[in-house]
Amino acid sequence: MMNDEDAKAFWKMISRMEKSNNLHTNGFLDKGKVVKRLQFPDQSDYDFTFRNLEQLKKDLFTFEHIKIPDFDVYYDPDTLTIKIDSEFIRGRPVENDRKWTEIIWREIVEREGEHTFASLHNHNFRVRDDNIYYVDLDDYKPLDMQTRIDRFLKHFTR
Repeated sequence: MMNDEDAKAFWKMISRMEKSNNLHTNGFLDKGKVVKRLQFPDQSDYDFTFRNLEQLKKDLFTFEHIKIPDFDVYYDPDTLTIKIDSEFIRGRPVENDRKWTEIIWREIVEREGEHTFASLHNHNFRVRDDNIYYVDLDDYKPLDMQTRIDRFLKHFTR
């Protein structure tokens, strides 16, 4: 069960995502899982997210220290809807802690290939039992190196 602080943070994150991405989501918790429904305004946005989630499935085992919650994805091209059922990770957000920021730098910023996790907000990283998780699964997308560096510096340096 989520405490009030975790629940408020979760719904605040969902609300921000809905506003920034121009899509409708219906995120809720169900028996230790986060269920996220993404309703896209057009086929190109749907296809973009579809391709990126499929790439994440291929790249899952390329992360050494950053863990990805267990998840299932269901696609409905007729309604331009993608549903993501993922394990809820209870843990604390990553702060400007050298151990975790070095792992984020190596595995997210310096990552080979064009795909990586694009949002480096600390609330997308959770620490539980001395493991670090990235929890915003539909945020995996192509991102150039300079943008990766800029986002890292914005969120993890003071």
